Amino acid sequence: MIPLFVHRRALSGLLLILAALVATLNIATSLQAGVAYYGNNATHKFHAPSCRDYDCSHCTAVFGGRDQAIKAGFEPCKICKQ
Repeated sequence: MIPLFVHRRALSGLLLILAALVATLNIATSLQAGVAYYGNNATHKFHAPSCRDYDCSHCTAVFGGRDQAIKAGFEPCKICKQ
């Protein structure tokens, strides 16, 4: 019999794969819409396409628009607030 902790590891790995798949689908959907806002999960700040920090390497969350980012609990960065 396989120990229980192996099952938990397998489940944890599966959840990571599913999260990556969902993130990929969110990116594809946002890009199809033509406008993607990028958010930083650590700071909960987002950047508009016109922002100088739009290509932030820490921004892994992708939103289809400003309203979607705000509903997810993100705030515009200092530049995007202006």
